[in-house]
Amino acid sequence: MKVDKLVKEALSFSKMEGVRSLSFDKYYYGSKEVYMKVSRTILIISLIVLVALGGILLFYDEIFVSPKQTNTIISEKAESKEQVEEIEVKQPSQIDAVVTMVLGDVKVQNILNIYDLEVGYTLKEGDTIITSSDSECEIQINKKILVRVSENTKVSFHQIALSVDKGKNNIVEIISGSLKSAVKDLGKDSFKVKTSTAVAAVRGTKFSVSVDEKNNTKVVVSEGKVEVKVRSKVMQDLIQQLPQETQDVDDSFGGVVLVEGNSIVISDKEQAKLDSKLSEVMKQKESIDEKTIMEVRKVGEKVASNIKLNKKPSSLFDLDAINSKVSKNLISTGEFVKVRFELAKGVKDVKLFINDVEIDKFPVVRIFEKNKEYYVKAKSGKKVLIDDKMKFNEDTKVVIKETIELKQETKAEESIVKGEKVLNFGAKVVSGYGRWPVYTQKYIFYTSSGVSIFDGDRIKNLNLRGNSYSVYGNNVVLLTKDQNDYLVVKVADINGRILGEFNLGEPTKGTLVIGRAVLIDKNVFVPTIDGLYIVDIKTGDRKVINIGSIYSDVALIGSESVVCVNEIGEVYIVNSSGSYSKLSQLSTTTVRRGIVASDSGRVYILIGSSMYILDRSGNVKSVNLGIRAESEPIVYRDKVIVAGDKKVLVLNRDGIILNSIILSGNLVVPPYVGNGYIVVSATDGVHVYDIDTGNEKNRYDIIGSISFIYGKNLYIIGENDTKVIELK
Repeated sequence: MKVDKLVKEALSFSKMEGVRSLSFDKYYYGSKEVYMKVSRTILIISLIVLVALGGILLFYDEIFVSPKQTNTIISEKAESKEQVEEIEVKQPSQIDAVVTMVLGDVKVQNILNIYDLEVGYTLKEGDTIITSSDSECEIQINKKILVRVSENTKVSFHQIALSVDKGKNNIVEIISGSLKSAVKDLGKDSFKVKTSTAVAAVRGTKFSVSVDEKNNTKVVVSEGKVEVKVRSKVMQDLIQQLPQETQDVDDSFGGVVLVEGNSIVISDKEQAKLDSKLSEVMKQKESIDEKTIMEVRKVGEKVASNIKLNKKPSSLFDLDAINSKVSKNLISTGEFVKVRFELAKGVKDVKLFINDVEIDKFPVVRIFEKNKEYYVKAKSGKKVLIDDKMKFNEDTKVVIKETIELKQETKAEESIVKGEKVLNFGAKVVSGYGRWPVYTQKYIFYTSSGVSIFDGDRIKNLNLRGNSYSVYGNNVVLLTKDQNDYLVVKVADINGRILGEFNLGEPTKGTLVIGRAVLIDKNVFVPTIDGLYIVDIKTGDRKVINIGSIYSDVALIGSESVVCVNEIGEVYIVNSSGSYSKLSQLSTTTVRRGIVASDSGRVYILIGSSMYILDRSGNVKSVNLGIRAESEPIVYRDKVIVAGDKKVLVLNRDGIILNSIILSGNLVVPPYVGNGYIVVSATDGVHVYDIDTGNEKNRYDIIGSISFIYGKNLYIIGENDTKVIELK
């Protein structure tokens, strides 16, 4: 009985302590037996616990993971087609924005690439649209928004994104210039137009937003409602310091609602008032977190409520400018087709109206919704050429003349010239800045599927691809990007053999190259916004010359040096060793693309509509050309030829305009200059002009990708064949 009692007491810690206090002599044998049993019991319990814990750890996922988590794990392992597609939707390479019309010279820029914008192009994240003088384009976003980008405008689409969980957040940012928009009912979607000083948020409306040279933002509403707020630079800086996942914070304050017929102008003065107060608040903060952001927003709203934003009645001119450019009725929600409108011979000064939206440049290609009815009207002065309702069910060409002709899209009619010879090769030339044809004494270089060379009566494709290229002697220099967005420089000979390929690595990730590179002996000079890179194609060594962000071509000057322009208009001469000197300072301090050419003693720099002529002493002469140049100046004998805005200018070396050639069509590629002629490939045919008089010598109604003189013949390379015409 005593032993049983002791066993029960041994199972309790406190009672076991009591057992240990009993007299050893009295309970010796009983205590010994109890301790042995207790020890075995504890050992068995410990082993059971250890085995149980091991099993739990081994099968933890199967035992404790919830059904929802289990499904996620299974999905990740399965990697089914449905899951892959869902990831692509969340992180698209393209955005739901398509180019529906292009008028004149419009470019699309994305990192290294600068291309001509084409109808049907789907915008990618990071795209910036750039329009030149007398040029416009139209873009449709998410089948609910139509944007007409005006001339001399730069617009960024990098903040347009797709979301599967909520409405689509569409934000367009105007860097400079103006746009007009027509917006259908957005539902859960949103649409905002930002400038550096303001943001305009809309639902269903028609309105315009513009930024002038003084950074004033003007908003005009012709239909519906628009809320306009003042943006804060201080808030933008704060948001950038937050973790990426918490950056979805509004950087604008206050607000005034504009209705039909209202307009408002917001200057940087309103922004400065707001930021002055917010800066004072931030001086008292030691750290930046979400709480700080909320406090700053509270102060900002209070300050903004005291900033007077004066809305005014819009002028009839402003309202008409919107209504004549955009219409909700032109938004395509279904399958679309391309329709080309062009003028017949002898027909001119035509204005075309599609659902009352005006188009006055021809030829023009526009997207239409398949089988949807459109009201089309064309006028020449008081004479009506078209007044009808039309539907299009396939790609179509409409020729505007006394009586219209409607037919399926075909190649333009070609006039057969006596003595013409047809070669059985052709090419679809890819043009654009950095991809223009290059004419040398022996070869013609151009880009199609790769870099191609015309040599006599044959074309050789080198199968070389890059974002831009340049030619020096018998070598081709190409610039491109790898899969990591690092800059790559390639050098090849005229047989396509790679002489060197150099990846410039991490420092060049995302860097922007504005102009063409240059090859001197064994060194390639590459202009970037991080400075001027010099790459040795023999050893692979490279160095960066820190003379500012280079926003121009690099051009040879002498036999061992190059000349380039940085973003503030400083002109530098750099030699192969990397030593440099400042040649001059241009009058402009906002260079965004400089086109540079040189001869033995002078440098010619095109920026916008100005040409700067520099001698080796750094003396500068500025010439207002009156046109925006589309390619580099061509130095030929004692003349300089510049083309752009439907004009070709012939100047002497001092910048005096000798001849101004007015073109009836738009340039397809820069003109060829040689043999005393200027050959222009335009959208209405090929024109040959005398370089000394500016008189047109010949005109051929043949639409070619590129035209030039080789020997005594004129070559016109088309997509399918090449015409050879003897010059007389």
